[in-house]
Amino acid sequence: MTTALRALGLVDVKRVRAELEQLFELGKEPGREGAWRLAFSAADRRGRDFVLDLMRQAKMAPRVDEAGNLIGTRRGSGSGQGALIIGSHIDTVPGGGMFDGALGVLGGIEVVRALAEVGYESLHPVEVIAFSNEEKARFQSVLGGSTAMVRGVEPDELAGLRDSEGALLTDVMRAMGLDPDAVGGARRPSGFCRAYLELHVEQGGRLAREGTAIGVVTAIVGITRAKVTLRGRANHAGTTMMDERHDALWGAADLVGEVRRAALAEDGELVATVGELKVHPGAANVVPGRVDLVIELRSADEGRTARVLDALVARARDAAAGYGLVLEVETRRAGRAVPLDGGVQDAIESAARELSLPSRRLVSWAGHDASSFARVAPSGIIFVPSAGGISHAPDEETAWPHVEAGIGVLAATLCRLDGTDAAAPVRV
Repeated sequence: MTTALRALGLVDVKRVRAELEQLFELGKEPGREGAWRLAFSAADRRGRDFVLDLMRQAKMAPRVDEAGNLIGTRRGSGSGQGALIIGSHIDTVPGGGMFDGALGVLGGIEVVRALAEVGYESLHPVEVIAFSNEEKARFQSVLGGSTAMVRGVEPDELAGLRDSEGALLTDVMRAMGLDPDAVGGARRPSGFCRAYLELHVEQGGRLAREGTAIGVVTAIVGITRAKVTLRGRANHAGTTMMDERHDALWGAADLVGEVRRAALAEDGELVATVGELKVHPGAANVVPGRVDLVIELRSADEGRTARVLDALVARARDAAAGYGLVLEVETRRAGRAVPLDGGVQDAIESAARELSLPSRRLVSWAGHDASSFARVAPSGIIFVPSAGGISHAPDEETAWPHVEAGIGVLAATLCRLDGTDAAAPVRV
């Protein structure tokens, strides 16, 4: 029997459940649903203290780096260079659920406990990391913990950043015992990571619909946004005849319909959203004189994204010309598409097969810390099903047998990447 199979028998899903439920309770605020562990908040502090204590109980050496990342280390035999890192986050969106991010951190701690109980000694050090400010729900900052660790963040990039209530990021960092002027020290040296693994709920409904236990992520999609402004002429809604109007909303309505049609034509390889639309002056008795909207496109194929965006801009020009409007378009890439390592995908797939768990390869349509690590080390993500595809909400749910399966595959994959398991070690 392989190390991973023996470790799977020691994965205590009841313990993990109790810990996830306790962390969820620590994130609650009076009169509010869900978890409110926004980065560097009081609820986040409670959660961070809880996780650090779990790391100590698992006989890991815990520390907090200059960016606020929680790092628990289990030493290896010393013969392997670079750490095997299991990473995710415990901060949440407002009113978040129990599993998003937290499963990856607490599942990583459970892997360390299970492997220790079977006497597993890794060649490489094993680190479990809870990255700070992953959700960026409070501070829209470059200070994501994985970015600070891999790319590096300088103090001047944090200056003047405030949350919606006016609190300075630098002030709340100091209140957490962090020195914003030292944030650059979170960057790790070249070669610090041998391989990176992330266990996460899918946040979509594909695995649950198909009855598949394990998702093997092939890539993280890129995100491109286009800010579109259509300028017409505001006028009286009663006295301006229909053939005399330069109604900016007519052009915007046509464009929104085109966004939906363009995405459907890509057969599941691209998603498109208009989630922000502002009508000016915004009065019932005034013809809209200006509309601002934002189109967001996501795909793992950046060439596809560029082609669809070009077609949408062309349709916007047609709509503007047809209604006598002026068109302005500003595009920006919010995140590049990131392919994940093929060898790590093979290791995850083999681990699932070894544990008799059905798996499939799929793209992640949401961002993850693995996108930072893929730049410096072989990286992979393991998905488990999300009931109903619900995420970022209090009723987010993953069945406990799926939690157990995900942690088992995480353990088995770690052993394969370490090269000490009897089941076909993987070179990375």
